[in-house]
Amino acid sequence: MASTLETDIIRILTDTRDQIRANMQARNINASGRTSESIRVEPYDGGVRLIGGYNATRTVDGYTAGTTAPVPTLEIGRAGGGVPKGFYHIIREWTREKRLPFASERERNTFAYFVARKIARQGTQRHASPVDVYSTPVTQAVGKLREVMSSGMRNTIRAAIGSGAVRNIKTNF
Repeated sequence: MASTLETDIIRILTDTRDQIRANMQARNINASGRTSESIRVEPYDGGVRLIGGYNATRTVDGYTAGTTAPVPTLEIGRAGGGVPKGFYHIIREWTREKRLPFASERERNTFAYFVARKIARQGTQRHASPVDVYSTPVTQAVGKLREVMSSGMRNTIRAAIGSGAVRNIKTNF
């Protein structure tokens, strides 16, 4: 990748990452901050990508859980139905990360149990009413990336065959 093209792509992806993080913060979709921090711009095999979500696992009371939320749940929540094994324990940890106050651990456990049960049966509120966290920034980034790539392609073609011989090149990816 040419250095200016690579710089433009990294800038677009970094701006997109920052917008997603800002949306998470503005919509209060940030318990521990691990998911937000997991969204990153990363080089790979001659390119650059925006990635995030599950990057490791942790053990919560003997159950394996991801260290971050799956990125789609940021926007569309969770439908009712199957939940991970030990979901109650994950909800209990979430209450700690959100610093929700309870009179006792028994009260926290009861709350976590009923929230986990309700989510398993009905899903989350965000599933009923999705929140735009990443769709708009990603859609805008795709448009900007297409523009940068088209411009780069036009310039490469012009340089290869002589700028005077090429007129009205339009490319779409």
